[in-house]
Order: sequence, then C-alpha cells, then structure tokens
Amino acid sequence: MPENSNPFFTDLPEADFAVNFRRAISQELLQHCSAQGLTPGRLAQKANMPLSTLNSVLHGVSANSGILTLLNVCQGLGLELDELITTACNAARAAQHKNGQ
Repeated sequence: MPENSNPFFTDLPEADFAVNFRRAISQELLQHCSAQGLTPGRLAQKANMPLSTLNSVLHGVSANSGILTLLNVCQGLGLELDELITTACNAARAAQHKNGQ
C-alpha cells in the first residue's frame, strides 16, 4: 500500500481535505438550519434521527457520517444531497488552496 493511501497519515493533503470537508458540511447544514429557523431538536424530528446523531453531524464530531445519515438530514432541510456535497467540496478545496496545499 503506498504511503499516501493510508488514512492515518494526518500530515497529508488528503487528511486536511477530509477535515475541511467535514467542517464545510457542518457549516452548510448549520446555515440551512438557521435560515429556516430550525432548532437541532426540530431538525432531528424532521430527519427521523436521534438528536445525538444529528449533533454529531452538525458539529463535525462524527469523523465519518454515513451517506444515509446525511441524506436524512438533507431531506429534513429540503436540501439536495448532491448540492450539499458539491458546496462542501468547493469549500474544502478553497480552504486547502488558502493554506497553500
């Protein structure tokens, strides 16, 4: 296995991208909650998930939110999953570029 394919090498650009991506997902979801006047508790109900799971996603605690979890959150917000991912990818790339990677 090449050294750069190991996810445990945290000094690699891929690891930075993953951190930036998670952060961007969280920020985007929080912005949509705020814009819609939704509390995390109400969004958890709409997304049909425990509040603890939603909080993990909203605050970037979960290192690997499952695609179905994100899909449920997006549905609760009336947001398309591909829109969320595209926006988060662009923000993560911009953050990497800003940091000179």
